[in-house]
Amino acid sequence: MKIEPQLLKFFSQVAQHGSFSRAAAYLNVDKSAVSRAVAKLEQQLGMRLLYRNTRALRLTDAGEMVCFEAKKIAESLDVLEHYAETYNGEITGVLRVSCSSGFGRAVLLPAIDVFLRSHPKLEVQLEFEDRFTDLVAENIDVALRHAHLLPDSTLVARLLCESPRVLAAAPAYLARAKALDSPVDLVAHACLAYGKKTLRLDKWQFDIGSEHIETLIRPHVTVNDAEALVQLAVRGLGIVLLDRFLLESDMARGALVEVLPQYRPSPGFSIYAVYPARKWLPRKTTAFIEFVDKYLGKV
Repeated sequence: MKIEPQLLKFFSQVAQHGSFSRAAAYLNVDKSAVSRAVAKLEQQLGMRLLYRNTRALRLTDAGEMVCFEAKKIAESLDVLEHYAETYNGEITGVLRVSCSSGFGRAVLLPAIDVFLRSHPKLEVQLEFEDRFTDLVAENIDVALRHAHLLPDSTLVARLLCESPRVLAAAPAYLARAKALDSPVDLVAHACLAYGKKTLRLDKWQFDIGSEHIETLIRPHVTVNDAEALVQLAVRGLGIVLLDRFLLESDMARGALVEVLPQYRPSPGFSIYAVYPARKWLPRKTTAFIEFVDKYLGKV
């Protein structure tokens, strides 16, 4: 009996994900290719491996035994692919990266331009999503995420950098608004806050020397998109407290100016590179993480 190893790899992913669709997404192939591979494996083995219905898949007793061995073979195939990639001179293939839309447009797009000059044969697929993506189910190689603490999971999180925040407003707004001498004065100002159904960032915190100040603002506008907040601030609608990387370009051209610079806003969310835990990382993923780490250190 001759069994094709690639069929076992496809079958092990179906068993792991419990779905032809999710396995196909992970393998980056069509769902029909996965279905054909499993059917062909069942034909070669002469046994049924899966019970199928419209709601779920379930392994047969024979499928459980085959799955145990298939996982080991699939891991060996991945290791061999890794060896081949390691000893091949150039980094090739497809790198799938997920991050928030604000960070992606302000920081990642310029960074990708620099990165691809060093790796011209690599294809990068970017997904800008303001949510925590399921990296395994959606076949993401690495995500750049903002968080104080990441939830426990099967993912690995590497801290890249802290993200300082800035209090800023348009010169036109400051020219017509009341005097602003300390954070407590913010309650009398039009403030622009990030918020959505389950979260509203309306407690703004600052430090000056050893003193810590917390101000509960009354938002003039609440938006669930950081870039929209920047645009509202540029139009003179009020004051924003956001990560510096979101504001730097508008501050550089004078559209926004820093407010109360003597008060240091409490740190924003840290930036992490997050990726699925595995025995090894593909060269493309390692190269990207190392590059972003150095790039953010220079920004």
